Amino acid sequence: MAIRRLWLHPKWNIYNKWFGLNVIHDVDNSKVKVYIDGILKYVAPGRGGTSHYFKCGVYAQDDDSYYMESCWKSIKILKKCD
Repeated sequence: MAIRRLWLHPKWNIYNKWFGLNVIHDVDNSKVKVYIDGILKYVAPGRGGTSHYFKCGVYAQDDDSYYMESCWKSIKILKKCD
């Protein structure tokens, strides 16, 4: 399941609600972890590479709505120091 589809899964019940989202990308161990309101919901292998970024927004897909909204606040990007 792609990270962008997390909010669509009915068991998590987070559509149209504010929630805490934490994404930890452990580049050294090639692992991505996604937490929603402090609970681990998704783990995936990294995809390698030397350039990484997070997108705060929406992606259009097949049969997409004419209206899509993504609201973000209190964004922090932390980097592990050597």
